[in-house]
Amino acid sequence: MGDCVHDKLIKHTKGLQPSLQSEVDIGYLVVPIHGENHWSLAVIRFNGSHDSCVVHHMDSVHESHDTKQIGTFLNAWIEYGLQVDMTTKIESTRITQQTNGYDCGVHVLYVITKLMEVDKEEKLLEYLENGGLPNSWGTTEIVSDFRLKIHELFTILLESDTH
Repeated sequence: MGDCVHDKLIKHTKGLQPSLQSEVDIGYLVVPIHGENHWSLAVIRFNGSHDSCVVHHMDSVHESHDTKQIGTFLNAWIEYGLQVDMTTKIESTRITQQTNGYDCGVHVLYVITKLMEVDKEEKLLEYLENGGLPNSWGTTEIVSDFRLKIHELFTILLESDTH
């Protein structure tokens, strides 16, 4: 991810800067990552201050995306948005691994859905700090079923749009 990509990100997220400042108060920010025909997910956890955070990178194809590079890139984006110097710790966080070459985006959507279902922020942070999400959150079959649910939702939306 070079300067050109960084410039594009800054351009396309310019309107998010004020809201990014308020996100520090809620503890974390969920960021889908796309690059080189692959999706992964980053959860940026702010440590109760405006000067440090942890980037938890989740990849359904082990190390398909360079975790360190993504962390460095997100650190620059956060510093730009918050207008502060940020110390960033970068961690690879375990999620269910895909067994095919096309479900990376489905894995990202599934993990985001599960993250939003956690009823307490402290519980989510506990999962992240322990290096991985609960095994009960997903098997390859559960994620494949989630793909079918997404397809059903799109079908319903398309049918309702034509009526």
